Amino acid sequence: MSYEFRDFDESHFIKLHQAFIGAFSEYFVTFQPPLEQFRNRIFNKLHLSPELSMMAWHEDEVVGFMLHTVNDYQGKVTAYNGGTGVIPSHQRSQIATRLYEILLGRMRDQGTISRVLLEVVEQNTKATQFYESLGFQFTRVLRCFSLKGELPDPDPHIKVKKSDQFKSVYQEHISFQPSFLDSTNQLPHNLANEIIIEAWVSETLAGHLVFQPQNGRISQVAVHEDFRQRGVASALMKNALLLSSDPNLTVMNIPEDEHPTIEALKAMGFHNELNQFELELII
Repeated sequence: MSYEFRDFDESHFIKLHQAFIGAFSEYFVTFQPPLEQFRNRIFNKLHLSPELSMMAWHEDEVVGFMLHTVNDYQGKVTAYNGGTGVIPSHQRSQIATRLYEILLGRMRDQGTISRVLLEVVEQNTKATQFYESLGFQFTRVLRCFSLKGELPDPDPHIKVKKSDQFKSVYQEHISFQPSFLDSTNQLPHNLANEIIIEAWVSETLAGHLVFQPQNGRISQVAVHEDFRQRGVASALMKNALLLSSDPNLTVMNIPEDEHPTIEALKAMGFHNELNQFELELII
């Protein structure tokens, strides 16, 4: 079969969505976002870079895609792969390989991007082997959690309220570097679709939580070290659950060596649903 590789074009967004649904129709976890949720994911959460994103066409159909954004992360200019897929009927046609050949060439030509970063679900050995064949290397395991159920009422001394801005002081609460999409530089792109809530003890800001109420996905949650193990995180989670349209909360991509956070999540009733491998390619 012959394929045409074109730059991302927003006018073909619906065809991209159709290809995305098809590419992930047989995935390890259910990942079939409705059109508007997908739009928010691509243009806001990912904040797609059109010049580093492409679609593969066969006749009048998008059959493959590769979507990137660029931001400073961990002190490095990083291209993040926020979605690669090929619909089942066109897999094993070297489409993903060709997409990366083109886009990696562009990244190198730019001269400012130092690496590409992405995440792969642990069970997806085929994808991991593909990326390793391109030179990607394993960096860390990221654990993903889900809460299905209720949380206890918070301590009445902990007051939780909304905030209308993402504050620099939140950095003082964070004990580890969030994954790329939830990092402090990247997260502001999606604030129109997030709710920010704060926990206060007396007159002191004790913690914060940022989440997407339409799907219950928590982007950031952190508690100042002086207030940990005092019910602050549980109070934030309880309020997020009340404000969420989804009855389940999810926390994505906690580094596996971040033991205090993992134990705190488990104590609240979160379950480790799946894990992802973070992979890196130096360019």
